[in-house]
Amino acid sequence: MKLRPTERQYLLEQHAKAVDRMVRCLNDAELQKADEEVVSAWAEYSDDNCATWLALPDDDATLRTILLRYLVRQEQEAASERVTAIAAADGSGDLMISLSAELVESLDWREGDQLSIEIADGDTLVLQRL
Repeated sequence: MKLRPTERQYLLEQHAKAVDRMVRCLNDAELQKADEEVVSAWAEYSDDNCATWLALPDDDATLRTILLRYLVRQEQEAASERVTAIAAADGSGDLMISLSAELVESLDWREGDQLSIEIADGDTLVLQRL
């Protein structure tokens, strides 16, 4: 289940105490995750169990195990996003890159946004909204 930015923000606001506990539980295991990542992981776990938002288990070890399983799944899904560059038809040498609607939405990008592109580590492009 991919959350839209507005859905993620709503869950952050509605379940602030639960989010704080999840982040603290991960921090106790020396894992640093953003509130948004934790909310997305728990929302996906809840969705897999036919719920919008499940109550947290009482046991921190159980909570941490669930979060880690879903955080790893999110990282694997994010790492598998592939893009294809196509030469612009106008002969300018420009490249056109098509990004999935899900990726664009998850980044909260909109048509007309301006991006900067930077080369990092020789083979990685870093896109940043200006």
